[in-house]
This record gives sequence, C-alpha cells and structure tokens, in this order.
Amino acid sequence: MKLLRPSSVLIAAAATLVAAAGCGVGNDEETAGSLTPLTVVPSSTTLTGPNSTTCGGGFVSRVYVNGGAGPYEIRNSLPGVLVVSTSQVEKPGDFFDVDLPVIACMTSIPILVIDKWGRQVTYTVSSVKGS
Repeated sequence: MKLLRPSSVLIAAAATLVAAAGCGVGNDEETAGSLTPLTVVPSSTTLTGPNSTTCGGGFVSRVYVNGGAGPYEIRNSLPGVLVVSTSQVEKPGDFFDVDLPVIACMTSIPILVIDKWGRQVTYTVSSVKGS
C-alpha cells in the first residue's frame, strides 16, 4: 500500500476546491443576494372606513418582497378574513396582494413572510373606523 505524502494531500485538496469554485459551487448569486436584509414594502397598511361607525374593507395592498433569498413562504394569520393572493413568491421583487373582502375592524393582523433560510419579516393589516 502506497501512502500519500502530506504535501500531495494538500495539493489534491486545493485542486478540488479550485474545480468546485469553477463550477459555481460557493459562488451562488442567490446566496450572495441573501445577505441583503429581508423586507416588505409597504410594511403595514391601514384601511379607514367611510364614517365613525364603519371600518374599512376591500383591496388592502400589493406587498413587494425584497432582500433575503427566495422562494418566500407567505403565512396568512387570519385566512377566514384576509385573502392573500398566494402562499409563495419566488424571488426578490415579486409581490402578493392582500384583500379584506368583508368589513371587519381589526388592528395589526400579521402576515408573515419567511425566506428560504428561515428569516422572517411581518406585514400588518389594520382596519379602523373613519371619523
């Protein structure tokens, strides 16, 4: 049995790393982009009703997901009241829509956005009475 000298082992390991880097391993643009903080725009929306006895309802907002790493999971904490257009968006810059089809008074209802690395950001919806 022939034993490799330590210098041969180091040269072989270095060659493997160079070959892997040339194939894109460790140079993933998506991973590099994931260093950008995960955010949503807007971060919250408040619907105001038409008068002092009625809260708002209808289309809430289009919410854009930025930073982090896709795909992103969208978790609606109040699915019986809020309608979210999708449960997943693929990449930074994509969006989801939120609707409040019934008139309901509520404050700071969260919709959670989770990137592929498990980082989270919250978009909140409120519906209040007018003046």
